[in-house]
Amino acid sequence: WMFWYVRAVGRATELPCTRVDHAYLAQCLDYFDNILEDQIKYHQTTHARLENLAHRLHCASLGLLWITVASIVLHFLPHLLPHLNSSWTWEWPEPVWQCLTIFCAWFPALGAAFAAISNQGEFARIAKRSRAMAGHLACIRKDLADLKEDPSSLTSEKVTPLAFRASQVMVDEVLDWLVVFLDRPLMLHA
Repeated sequence: WMFWYVRAVGRATELPCTRVDHAYLAQCLDYFDNILEDQIKYHQTTHARLENLAHRLHCASLGLLWITVASIVLHFLPHLLPHLNSSWTWEWPEPVWQCLTIFCAWFPALGAAFAAISNQGEFARIAKRSRAMAGHLACIRKDLADLKEDPSSLTSEKVTPLAFRASQVMVDEVLDWLVVFLDRPLMLHA
């Protein structure tokens, strides 16, 4: 649908009535530079946000695992102590016993839910993709800055491949999103 939309917008807009000279190409490069700057900022922010989210979900899952292990050990501690020393006998009070039982059931389920959210959301993968996109776009922006250094030598033959390269990188990124999220539909299992 993206290519259809681009063609529809192209048909709806008129051809520019301007002379393509050095000044016009410099103006186009400035516009192009602003787009690249916005895209780089977006991908840097997305990378930081999703990497943080993936890290927090991972840490929460591990923390819940360790709390579960501690709850299990505490749950069985009154049964293990008499085997270590026959003079140690005691039982947990009923509220503590109930809390430990709930922790042993609830925390693994919550940890598994966090792991499933992290897996379904692909946060770590998308964070890496955004970091790579920011790097690719920064390289293109550097090439653009090199072109802008000498405005008198600007030609459409130099600008067009750079614009095409940037647009291809952005389209590939959108297609990657499409593949990731169409391949992983959210389904309720019975």
